[in-house]
Amino acid sequence: MIATVSGLFVVLSLSLFGLFDLSLPRRWQHHITAVSRKQQSGTYAGVFIMGMVSTLIVSPCVTAPLVGVLMYIGQTGDVMLGAAALFAMGMAWAFLCC
Repeated sequence: MIATVSGLFVVLSLSLFGLFDLSLPRRWQHHITAVSRKQQSGTYAGVFIMGMVSTLIVSPCVTAPLVGVLMYIGQTGDVMLGAAALFAMGMAWAFLCC
């Protein structure tokens, strides 16, 4: 099982080196674009949908550091330092995105 998952990661990493491109099918891309254009700004549904889409994009980048901070909090039990670390991580991410 581990060898299979490792092999999958190696194959997918080849796309990072430009061997091939991974992308959504064009039909899906057009559908997502059409849904995005129909959204009205300031509505709860629009905010919810854009939050879901941004979570899909951002989560692979944030998950590893977040798990590291949460593991540190769990091992040390220092809630104040952990809260400060989570706050700093959130502020850094906000500055990087804007």
